[in-house]
Amino acid sequence: MRALGFDPQVFKKSSNSPKSKGVDIALTKDMLSHAFQDHYTDALLIAGDGDYVPLVTKVKRFGKRVYVGFFAGAGLGRSEELRLVADVFVDLTGPFVNAWEERIKASENKAG
Repeated sequence: MRALGFDPQVFKKSSNSPKSKGVDIALTKDMLSHAFQDHYTDALLIAGDGDYVPLVTKVKRFGKRVYVGFFAGAGLGRSEELRLVADVFVDLTGPFVNAWEERIKASENKAG
C-alpha cells in the first residue's frame, strides 16, 4: 500500500481483549482530524462494524468519499447500515482468499 502512496495505520488487537476500544478511538480520531485538516479526499476503512456508521457519516460531511472494505462470512459482523452509509462498499473476501491461495501455492512450489 505504501508503494501506491498510502500511509496505512495498522493496529494490533490485545490478546486479552476480544475488541480493543482504544483501536476504535485512535482510528476515529485520525480519520476525523485528517478529514477536518483536508489531508485526504478519499478514505478506505476496512471494517464491517456498525459502530463506524457515525464516523463515516461525519467524514462524508467534510466532503470526503469513504470506501468501506469488508470480509463476508458468518460472525464477522458486517453491518447493513455501514454498507448503506458508505460511498462504496466492497467485499474483499474473494480477492483476499484468491491472493492468499496463490501465495500458498507459490510457497509450496518453491519448497517442493
